[in-house]
Amino acid sequence: MDRARVAPRPLPFHLLEEITDGFSEERKLGAGAYGSVYKGQHKNGEIIAIKKLHSMPKLNNQQFQKEYLNLATLQHQNIVRLVGYCHETRGEYIEFNGRTIFAENQHMALCFEYMCNGSLDNCLQDESSGHDWKTRYKIIKGICKGLKYLHEELNPPIYHLDLKPANILLDEQMNPKIADFGLSKFFGDERTRVSASAIGTIGYLPPEYINCSLVSNKLDVFSLGVIIIKTMTGHLGYSQSAEMPSEEFIDLVQEKWKNRIQGPSVDDIDSCAELVKTCIKIALNCVDADRHKRPNIGDIIRELDETEIMTQFSQAVTIDPGSTSLDEQDESGFLEVHPHQLRFLFFELNKAICPLLLSNSTEDNVAFRILSENHMEELSELSGVVPPRSTQTYWLVMKKQPPANTSEFSVTLESCIAHEDIADGDDQFLPEVLELTQGNKVHKVTLMAVTSERTRSGVTKVIYRVDAAVPVDHHLTQIDVHPTEPWILASHRRGGVSIWNYETQERVMTLKNLAPTDMMRSVKFIARKRWFMAGDFHGWIHVHSFAMNDEVTKFKGHDGAVISLVVHPSDPLVVSSSVDRHIKLWNWKAGWRCVRKLKAHLNNVEKVLFNPWDSNCLASVGNDNMLKIWKISSPLPVTILDCDEHQLTVDYFHPGGDRQYIVTGSVSGKARVYMQYTWIFSSSPQ
Repeated sequence: MDRARVAPRPLPFHLLEEITDGFSEERKLGAGAYGSVYKGQHKNGEIIAIKKLHSMPKLNNQQFQKEYLNLATLQHQNIVRLVGYCHETRGEYIEFNGRTIFAENQHMALCFEYMCNGSLDNCLQDESSGHDWKTRYKIIKGICKGLKYLHEELNPPIYHLDLKPANILLDEQMNPKIADFGLSKFFGDERTRVSASAIGTIGYLPPEYINCSLVSNKLDVFSLGVIIIKTMTGHLGYSQSAEMPSEEFIDLVQEKWKNRIQGPSVDDIDSCAELVKTCIKIALNCVDADRHKRPNIGDIIRELDETEIMTQFSQAVTIDPGSTSLDEQDESGFLEVHPHQLRFLFFELNKAICPLLLSNSTEDNVAFRILSENHMEELSELSGVVPPRSTQTYWLVMKKQPPANTSEFSVTLESCIAHEDIADGDDQFLPEVLELTQGNKVHKVTLMAVTSERTRSGVTKVIYRVDAAVPVDHHLTQIDVHPTEPWILASHRRGGVSIWNYETQERVMTLKNLAPTDMMRSVKFIARKRWFMAGDFHGWIHVHSFAMNDEVTKFKGHDGAVISLVVHPSDPLVVSSSVDRHIKLWNWKAGWRCVRKLKAHLNNVEKVLFNPWDSNCLASVGNDNMLKIWKISSPLPVTILDCDEHQLTVDYFHPGGDRQYIVTGSVSGKARVYMQYTWIFSSSPQ
């Protein structure tokens, strides 16, 4: 969905100088033919990319205004957004022919949203390394969507004319955004600044332009084809594609990706491989020497969409070969199933569980049961009734491990429209269900199930036991474990902090009087700085160097006890939460300035935690019964879930594949599990 239109704001040149440290080299992100790009950071923490344009005699006010209007009207999730601009003329003393003279100097800049992952050009590698297939496909599909917007959704259309990996920028989620479109057209008189060609970049220009200077929308399509090939095969892939027949190249690329794609089942790998084949075929059609044979961007999107639908369906369900009725083989069935592949993780020696999400979009009750022809001894029976227009989460339980040579097996989900009397019973798939539903078809779907080998041998046991209490204080309030050293950091009720080596059973450091009149409520290592921090009962945050055994700083962070501290995995950011209901983000490179303040919960914010697979997201829980998911760039939560009771802790869990879960723990001792895809609650098995 396109974003709401927000007009770019005028920014004075002195402000741009200030937030880029005078356009310093340390702030430079890159340079091009028309200007250099700098990273600017406002006092409120907002980061923007500032393209300071070179002075050009033929760049007059009318031309700049026209270009600004072209950029300002573009609103699409795959187009870099213009957020500000500067166009000033100042009288300044400058050096000219060995003399200092007073002259008017024109300053022009275009300010864009900042893309933290840089350009696609910087991360292109061959197919055997770098980003996985799902990330690369997201990039390919996003570029196509952005180009479709420019070519088919604008009137008049815009042709980019210089599409290349360096002009595809990537945000924190690796979403691609097209940048620098239209500049070659705008700065057409400054041709010597780009290349010998009037527009574009050698290697991405089609033969009709090189030979005859012909420009059309098919020029961009040619460039798109080169980008897709390089995204899938690396920088050398395009030249390789020209050295062999198309079908041979398609088979080569598909086979290489099929060998690399990690899938828990053959269906998963085959589905991704089909998308690989479609993408590389599209790319080769895009770089056809005859521009009339190249597809339109709308045709490309449609082909990708159709392939996605077919692969998702084939991956989701396999119809039981015993079904004979056309109604029985209707691809939609009665229930939508998630996940399509069941993964059993053995947390205990002889027991494993797997959540199963069933959605009923019909107006009738749907009865179901799970069968496994060869593994009913290991798999607990599961049956029930899903009410109309509802989603239910069930737990499949394996009572014991299957034979050692069985890592993958199939289960069958049977479902049918149920008589209303069934729903009023004991929620079981009754033996007489077929009699009560005479005339209704039974839909059978085969799901693949796998067991996790990596956790089968794991046995929980005590490895080290450390008495981490100092003599004057036998009450620990919180601990943290160093990621690389064998150390435990502990906070104490009477204001002390200690570090213990759990291998040698010796105390590394003790600070009894870090806050002598206060209780320490939270502690956290900042390993890469060789610091630790501690939050006390009255809202002070203490930062200490364990390498130098010296105080780094301390500051008043909250109006109440600091309950939780967490460190960003890569950026110089610390997140704190408190009984004052707030979450705050602190930047230690900016003198521990608070860069974001979130009024997070109605009462105590008990725990905050960064998502280990998306460090720009964090989760929080509080005693207002709520679980909230946040983007650190936004003051508002992206998801709010009611957990029904006071929550004390939260953690992320990644069992493998592309699934993620959030687990919360409550004061009553109950654990709640939420699926990433829909953040739907899955209760623990009783």
